[in-house]
Amino acid sequence: MPTGLCEHLDMEPSAPARWNPAPTRIQMAAGVVGVAIALSSITDGPVFAALLRLAGYPVACAAIVRWVPIVRNRHVGWLTAHELGMGAICLGWALTNRWSAVAVNGAWGVIALDWWAISNRRRSSSVDPPTG
Repeated sequence: MPTGLCEHLDMEPSAPARWNPAPTRIQMAAGVVGVAIALSSITDGPVFAALLRLAGYPVACAAIVRWVPIVRNRHVGWLTAHELGMGAICLGWALTNRWSAVAVNGAWGVIALDWWAISNRRRSSSVDPPTG
């Protein structure tokens, strides 16, 4: 919270909360939704493809609901989990020849990784170089 607003509301500014990598309640709920998404297509394609989607959707959904804080806090573990989940989803759909699902999920995987990279580049360019 900006200091001026804190003063106006007669509040003490608080230090930013430390990032906790454990899944939040909303991430756990999103994981359940991911399981439901995977189960809705469990009979599509070979068993291995269904298992890939069953593993990928809960992980990817859990990361997506907290994507902005994950990027802001540079949490590599959640980025890695998200990208592996998206890869499993895409491979699962590719094995069933559902190319539209591969395209949609693959596009988000690429967009998310680009978002991460661009955010990192902006952060590093906004830091003044050391003088010496």
